Amino acid sequence: MNEQVTRQILWNIPVPFIVLMYALLAMLIVGCVYAFLKWYRLVSLGAAENRLDHPVERLVLARAVSLHLDDRVIVDGRRTIVF
Repeated sequence: MNEQVTRQILWNIPVPFIVLMYALLAMLIVGCVYAFLKWYRLVSLGAAENRLDHPVERLVLARAVSLHLDDRVIVDGRRTIVF
């Protein structure tokens, strides 16, 4: 059988809708590429944080945050009450 393809099969969709479909697809691809490039730039420019400096300050801050999240800290004017 010698079957030749003579036209696109787009389920009888009108031409303006086909153009709209491809335009939206192009915008989606551009948006995805932009988001990927923005993410890659953010990741590649970042530097590793030195987590071994100021260990006492880090421990005090971590303790304060955990107490605050447990609602054990009350701020009363200029005073802070921890219980």
